[in-house]
Amino acid sequence: MNRMHAVLWMSLALACGGPMEEAQPQEEAQAAPAAAALPSVVNLSPEAIQRAGITTEEVRLVNAPDSLVLPGQVALNEDLTVGAGSFVDGIVTDCCTPVGAYVRVGEVLAELHSHQTHELLGEYRKARAVLAARRSEKTYAEQAAQRARRLLELKAGSEREVQQTASALAVAETAVISAQADVDSALSHFDYLGVETDELRRGEAPDHLRILVKSPMNGVIVERSVAQGDVVSHSDPLYRISDLTQVWVIARASEQQLQSVVPGMTAAFRVRAFADRVFSGRVLRISDELDVDTKTVQVVVSVANPGVSEILRSGL
Repeated sequence: MNRMHAVLWMSLALACGGPMEEAQPQEEAQAAPAAAALPSVVNLSPEAIQRAGITTEEVRLVNAPDSLVLPGQVALNEDLTVGAGSFVDGIVTDCCTPVGAYVRVGEVLAELHSHQTHELLGEYRKARAVLAARRSEKTYAEQAAQRARRLLELKAGSEREVQQTASALAVAETAVISAQADVDSALSHFDYLGVETDELRRGEAPDHLRILVKSPMNGVIVERSVAQGDVVSHSDPLYRISDLTQVWVIARASEQQLQSVVPGMTAAFRVRAFADRVFSGRVLRISDELDVDTKTVQVVVSVANPGVSEILRSGL
């Protein structure tokens, strides 16, 4: 990914030092060459000064800003950038959302087919069959318990039979709960892998399950490393998505300059693509590691969008 070079400078509040020179007495000022003779001097009447809105103030000692100029690069905000991929090995059967597209959380970016889903589907079907059997056993236990209670009311049964059928019903109900938990666990496994489970939840049993790679956040696709027909691994990053409402400027400061940089201070920068524009941000953090080759330390400046939207569109 190309990064745009930037020149960054930071405002440092430094007090002006040294005594101020005394103003010349009025007589000496009058003895100086006549200002009216100079073409660069314009004399205004009090009325003209008032109409122009010109005001004057007494000269005083103030804090004058100084600038620390550093080289840098515009980069993605890594705190707001994530990867998207598959949790299983498979073949890409449908894609591909292009780089630069804005996507929302949960939006499908690609579809995969994996043999691993066949094993999971077999386990799910087995769990469904066990659940159906346990439900039948529970129905039979309910009927037996009702029959025992009716016989007891008719003086044709015993209290012992009522207790036995009630106990068998409790066991059957527990078995149904356990079997349902196995089915829910299988469905949760499908959800974790990104498998579409709408048909399964409706009780249908499709022969082919799609694995969906979805966007984990709202943002812009900044990298794509997959095409239709590719064989991918669960460790392969397929997409990289970034929330471009915030970006970074990575500047480098020498050891001598670090004493003038603190987190939270205001920074401004220009880039070559927009030499007439000034963008602003704040120092987010300063790295603890010194680059042994350049003898510099990274300074991360956080910049809010849409102030740099043109920069991003021009090719981060």
